[in-house]
Amino acid sequence: MRHLNCLPVILLCLADPAVCQDALNDSRTVQAVYAKLMIASQIHQLMEGRPLSSQDERLDVELSDLRSGPLADIRATLLSQLVTKPSGWVLQASAGEWTFTDDKNTIARTTQLNAEWQEAPDFTEDWDVPMERALAAMGGLYSRYVSFNAKASLQGRQRRYAATFLFGRDESGRTRVLPLDHIVGSALETSLTAPVSPGPLLLHPFVDRPEVRALINSLRAPADCALDNVSKLCCSPTSRKCGLPMEQLPVKPLS
Repeated sequence: MRHLNCLPVILLCLADPAVCQDALNDSRTVQAVYAKLMIASQIHQLMEGRPLSSQDERLDVELSDLRSGPLADIRATLLSQLVTKPSGWVLQASAGEWTFTDDKNTIARTTQLNAEWQEAPDFTEDWDVPMERALAAMGGLYSRYVSFNAKASLQGRQRRYAATFLFGRDESGRTRVLPLDHIVGSALETSLTAPVSPGPLLLHPFVDRPEVRALINSLRAPADCALDNVSKLCCSPTSRKCGLPMEQLPVKPLS
Protein backbone atom coordinates (compact mmCIF):
# COMPACT_ATOMS: atom_id res chain seq x y z
CA MET A 1 0.00 0.00 0.00
CA ARG A 2 1.47 3.35 -1.02
CA HIS A 3 1.48 6.60 0.91
CA LEU A 4 -1.59 8.67 1.58
CA ASN A 5 -1.76 12.35 0.75
CA CYS A 6 -2.55 13.70 4.22
CA LEU A 7 -2.07 17.44 3.55
CA PRO A 8 -5.81 18.22 3.98
CA VAL A 9 -5.74 16.53 7.40
CA ILE A 10 -2.70 18.58 8.43
CA LEU A 11 -4.44 21.78 7.29
CA LEU A 12 -7.51 20.78 9.31
CA CYS A 13 -5.34 20.38 12.42
CA LEU A 14 -3.93 23.86 11.95
CA ALA A 15 -7.36 25.39 11.39
CA ASP A 16 -9.29 23.56 14.13
CA PRO A 17 -7.18 21.71 16.73
CA ALA A 18 -10.33 20.62 18.55
CA VAL A 19 -11.22 18.12 15.83
CA CYS A 20 -7.64 17.29 14.87
CA GLN A 21 -7.30 14.08 16.90
CA ASP A 22 -10.49 12.57 15.50
CA ALA A 23 -9.33 13.41 11.97
CA LEU A 24 -5.96 11.75 12.51
CA ASN A 25 -7.50 8.68 14.14
CA ASP A 26 -10.10 8.30 11.38
CA SER A 27 -7.47 8.64 8.66
CA ARG A 28 -5.32 6.01 10.37
CA THR A 29 -8.30 3.63 10.49
CA VAL A 30 -8.90 3.98 6.75
CA GLN A 31 -5.22 3.35 6.06
CA ALA A 32 -5.15 0.32 8.38
CA VAL A 33 -8.32 -1.30 7.04
CA TYR A 34 -7.02 -1.40 3.47
CA ALA A 35 -3.63 -2.66 4.69
CA LYS A 36 -5.45 -5.41 6.58
CA LEU A 37 -7.39 -6.32 3.45
CA MET A 38 -4.18 -6.73 1.46
CA ILE A 39 -2.54 -8.82 4.19
CA ALA A 40 -5.55 -11.16 4.28
CA SER A 41 -5.38 -11.50 0.49
CA GLN A 42 -1.72 -12.57 0.62
CA ILE A 43 -2.51 -15.02 3.40
CA HIS A 44 -5.17 -16.58 1.15
CA GLN A 45 -2.64 -17.10 -1.64
CA LEU A 46 -0.21 -18.83 0.69
CA MET A 47 -3.02 -20.87 2.25
CA GLU A 48 -3.77 -22.30 -1.19
CA GLY A 49 -0.11 -23.13 -1.72
CA ARG A 50 0.33 -20.49 -4.41
CA PRO A 51 3.49 -18.38 -4.36
CA LEU A 52 3.19 -14.64 -3.94
CA SER A 53 3.61 -13.55 -7.54
CA SER A 54 4.68 -10.19 -8.92
CA GLN A 55 3.33 -6.95 -7.46
CA ASP A 56 1.01 -6.51 -10.46
CA GLU A 57 -0.72 -9.80 -9.61
CA ARG A 58 -1.33 -8.99 -5.94
CA LEU A 59 -4.23 -7.04 -4.49
CA ASP A 60 -3.07 -3.48 -3.88
CA VAL A 61 -5.10 -0.40 -2.98
CA GLU A 62 -3.47 3.01 -3.28
CA LEU A 63 -5.20 5.94 -1.55
CA SER A 64 -4.81 9.62 -2.43
CA ASP A 65 -6.48 13.03 -1.95
CA LEU A 66 -7.54 12.14 1.57
CA ARG A 67 -9.94 14.58 3.25
CA SER A 68 -11.35 14.37 6.75
CA GLY A 69 -13.66 16.39 8.95
CA PRO A 70 -17.17 16.89 10.33
CA LEU A 71 -19.93 15.31 8.27
CA ALA A 72 -21.61 18.70 8.06
CA ASP A 73 -18.84 19.80 5.68
CA ILE A 74 -20.05 17.45 2.92
CA ARG A 75 -23.83 17.46 3.43
CA ALA A 76 -24.32 19.50 0.23
CA THR A 77 -21.76 17.50 -1.78
CA LEU A 78 -23.21 15.09 -4.32
CA LEU A 79 -23.05 11.41 -3.42
CA SER A 80 -21.68 10.67 -6.91
CA GLN A 81 -18.63 12.85 -6.19
CA LEU A 82 -17.78 10.98 -2.99
CA VAL A 83 -18.67 7.38 -3.82
CA THR A 84 -18.32 5.58 -7.16
CA LYS A 85 -21.25 3.41 -8.23
CA PRO A 86 -20.82 -0.39 -8.27
CA SER A 87 -20.72 -0.58 -12.08
CA GLY A 88 -18.11 -1.96 -14.46
CA TRP A 89 -15.16 -3.86 -13.02
CA VAL A 90 -15.59 -4.41 -9.28
CA LEU A 91 -13.81 -6.72 -6.85
CA GLN A 92 -15.63 -9.83 -5.75
CA ALA A 93 -13.94 -10.21 -2.37
CA SER A 94 -14.93 -12.68 0.34
CA ALA A 95 -13.26 -12.88 3.75
CA GLY A 96 -13.40 -15.88 6.05
CA GLU A 97 -11.61 -17.64 8.88
CA TRP A 98 -8.78 -20.05 8.16
CA THR A 99 -8.17 -22.66 10.87
CA PHE A 100 -5.13 -24.92 10.56
CA THR A 101 -3.92 -27.81 12.74
CA ASP A 102 -0.33 -29.01 12.34
CA ASP A 103 1.07 -32.51 12.98
CA LYS A 104 1.54 -31.66 16.67
CA ASN A 105 -2.14 -30.73 17.03
CA THR A 106 -1.29 -27.04 17.37
CA ILE A 107 -4.25 -24.98 16.19
CA ALA A 108 -3.95 -21.50 14.71
CA ARG A 109 -6.51 -19.19 13.14
CA THR A 110 -6.52 -16.07 11.03
CA THR A 111 -8.62 -14.18 8.49
CA GLN A 112 -8.01 -14.76 4.79
CA LEU A 113 -9.52 -13.04 1.78
CA ASN A 114 -10.13 -14.26 -1.74
CA ALA A 115 -10.53 -11.51 -4.35
CA GLU A 116 -11.08 -11.47 -8.10
CA TRP A 117 -12.44 -9.03 -10.65
CA GLN A 118 -16.04 -9.25 -11.77
CA GLU A 119 -17.85 -7.10 -14.33
CA ALA A 120 -21.00 -5.65 -12.78
CA PRO A 121 -23.96 -4.39 -14.86
CA ASP A 122 -24.63 -0.70 -15.32
CA PHE A 123 -26.04 0.86 -12.14
CA THR A 124 -28.74 3.30 -13.26
CA GLU A 125 -29.88 4.78 -9.94
CA ASP A 126 -29.35 8.53 -9.76
CA TRP A 127 -26.57 9.34 -7.30
CA ASP A 128 -26.46 13.04 -8.15
CA VAL A 129 -28.13 13.80 -4.83
CA PRO A 130 -26.72 15.65 -1.81
CA MET A 131 -25.09 13.48 0.85
CA GLU A 132 -27.58 14.95 3.33
CA ARG A 133 -30.41 13.14 1.53
CA ALA A 134 -28.41 9.93 1.16
CA LEU A 135 -27.65 9.91 4.89
CA ALA A 136 -31.20 10.72 6.04
CA ALA A 137 -32.03 7.07 6.81
CA MET A 138 -29.03 6.63 9.13
CA GLY A 139 -30.54 8.49 12.04
CA GLY A 140 -27.62 10.75 12.87
CA LEU A 141 -25.33 7.91 13.98
CA TYR A 142 -22.38 9.26 11.99
CA SER A 143 -20.77 12.66 12.55
CA ARG A 144 -17.39 12.52 10.74
CA TYR A 145 -16.06 11.42 7.37
CA VAL A 146 -12.91 10.53 5.48
CA SER A 147 -13.16 10.79 1.68
CA PHE A 148 -10.46 9.81 -0.80
CA ASN A 149 -9.62 8.56 -4.25
CA ALA A 150 -8.44 4.98 -4.63
CA LYS A 151 -6.72 2.80 -7.20
CA ALA A 152 -7.34 -0.91 -6.79
CA SER A 153 -4.96 -3.26 -8.61
CA LEU A 154 -5.20 -7.03 -8.98
CA GLN A 155 -4.08 -9.54 -11.62
CA GLY A 156 -2.82 -6.81 -13.94
CA ARG A 157 -6.10 -4.85 -13.93
CA GLN A 158 -6.59 -1.44 -12.28
CA ARG A 159 -9.64 0.56 -11.30
CA ARG A 160 -9.66 4.17 -10.10
CA TYR A 161 -12.62 5.35 -8.06
CA ALA A 162 -13.89 7.49 -5.16
CA ALA A 163 -14.85 6.20 -1.71
CA THR A 164 -15.80 7.56 1.69
CA PHE A 165 -15.79 6.21 5.25
CA LEU A 166 -18.26 7.52 7.83
CA PHE A 167 -17.43 7.62 11.55
CA GLY A 168 -19.51 8.04 14.69
CA ARG A 169 -20.21 6.60 18.14
CA ASP A 170 -23.02 4.38 19.32
CA GLU A 171 -24.95 4.79 22.57
CA SER A 172 -22.20 3.03 24.54
CA GLY A 173 -19.52 5.34 23.13
CA ARG A 174 -17.92 2.76 20.84
CA THR A 175 -16.59 3.93 17.47
CA ARG A 176 -18.79 2.98 14.52
CA VAL A 177 -17.38 2.90 11.00
CA LEU A 178 -19.28 2.60 7.72
CA PRO A 179 -17.14 2.04 4.59
CA LEU A 180 -18.77 3.37 1.42
CA ASP A 181 -16.52 1.65 -1.10
CA HIS A 182 -18.58 -0.14 -3.73
CA ILE A 183 -15.60 -1.32 -5.77
CA VAL A 184 -13.98 -3.37 -2.99
CA GLY A 185 -17.36 -4.03 -1.37
CA SER A 186 -18.52 -5.67 1.85
CA ALA A 187 -15.18 -7.35 2.62
CA LEU A 188 -14.10 -4.01 4.09
CA GLU A 189 -16.69 -4.33 6.85
CA THR A 190 -15.25 -7.72 7.77
CA SER A 191 -11.74 -6.27 7.75
CA LEU A 192 -12.68 -3.63 10.32
CA THR A 193 -12.65 -6.04 13.24
CA ALA A 194 -11.76 -9.56 11.98
CA PRO A 195 -8.42 -10.65 13.48
CA VAL A 196 -5.49 -10.95 11.07
CA SER A 197 -2.28 -12.60 12.19
CA PRO A 198 0.37 -14.89 10.65
CA GLY A 199 -1.13 -17.67 12.84
CA PRO A 200 -1.17 -20.78 10.59
CA LEU A 201 1.79 -19.50 8.57
CA LEU A 202 4.00 -19.85 11.65
CA LEU A 203 3.33 -23.60 11.71
CA HIS A 204 4.86 -26.36 9.62
CA PRO A 205 4.83 -26.90 6.70
CA PHE A 206 4.05 -23.26 5.82
CA VAL A 207 6.85 -21.65 7.83
CA ASP A 208 9.41 -23.73 5.90
CA ARG A 209 8.65 -21.83 2.69
CA PRO A 210 10.90 -18.80 1.94
CA GLU A 211 8.01 -16.68 0.60
CA VAL A 212 6.04 -17.33 3.80
CA ARG A 213 8.95 -16.22 5.99
CA ALA A 214 9.42 -13.14 3.80
CA LEU A 215 5.76 -12.16 4.21
CA ILE A 216 5.86 -12.69 7.99
CA ASN A 217 8.94 -10.46 8.27
CA SER A 218 7.25 -7.77 6.15
CA LEU A 219 4.26 -7.64 8.50
CA ARG A 220 6.29 -6.20 11.38
CA ALA A 221 4.99 -2.76 12.34
CA PRO A 222 7.39 0.22 12.25
CA ALA A 223 8.99 1.24 15.53
CA ASP A 224 7.16 4.59 15.58
CA CYS A 225 3.71 3.13 14.93
CA ALA A 226 0.49 4.02 16.73
CA LEU A 227 -2.20 1.40 17.31
CA ASP A 228 -5.45 1.82 15.41
CA ASN A 229 -8.16 0.91 17.90
CA VAL A 230 -10.61 -0.26 15.22
CA SER A 231 -8.49 -2.57 13.04
CA LYS A 232 -5.86 -3.37 15.72
CA LEU A 233 -3.06 -2.74 13.21
CA CYS A 234 -0.21 -0.42 14.10
CA CYS A 235 0.54 2.40 11.62
CA SER A 236 3.48 4.78 11.34
CA PRO A 237 2.55 8.49 11.18
CA THR A 238 5.63 9.19 9.08
CA SER A 239 5.94 6.33 6.58
CA ARG A 240 2.18 5.47 6.62
CA LYS A 241 3.12 1.80 6.74
CA CYS A 242 0.84 -0.44 8.82
CA GLY A 243 1.86 -3.72 10.39
CA LEU A 244 1.02 -6.21 13.11
CA PRO A 245 1.76 -5.53 16.79
CA MET A 246 4.93 -7.13 18.17
CA GLU A 247 3.09 -9.74 20.25
CA GLN A 248 1.66 -11.37 17.09
CA LEU A 249 5.07 -11.97 15.48
CA PRO A 250 8.26 -13.86 16.31
CA VAL A 251 10.63 -11.89 18.52
CA LYS A 252 13.33 -12.05 15.83
CA PRO A 253 12.85 -11.91 12.03
CA LEU A 254 12.72 -15.31 10.37
CA SER A 255 15.74 -16.22 8.25
